[in-house]
Amino acid sequence: MPNGDKKIERKYARAEKKIAAAKQKSPGKAAKVEKKYGYNYEGAKAAGLGPDSTGHWPSRNPDTGEILKGRKHPTIGLTKKGEKEAGYKITRKNGTLYSQPKRRSK
Repeated sequence: MPNGDKKIERKYARAEKKIAAAKQKSPGKAAKVEKKYGYNYEGAKAAGLGPDSTGHWPSRNPDTGEILKGRKHPTIGLTKKGEKEAGYKITRKNGTLYSQPKRRSK
């Protein structure tokens, strides 16, 4: 297994610990932590999105540009890198991340 995979596994384990600890405290705290570290499955399903043949869910809603991963999701760095390489810029509006095409300078 490449080192990058081990690093991501550690990030997932850390996120799961934080979510579990928050669930012990209160439902409100758990919801906030899940939004930060988790994935918006409800938003993805509402947009008609689902997993691909490997089981991977999309990182972005193609219609709205909403990033479906929380801002501390274990693989958000990969999403940001991919969006940048594709010519997109990630911004935050009302606590939600969005990806939009970068404006080209004239």
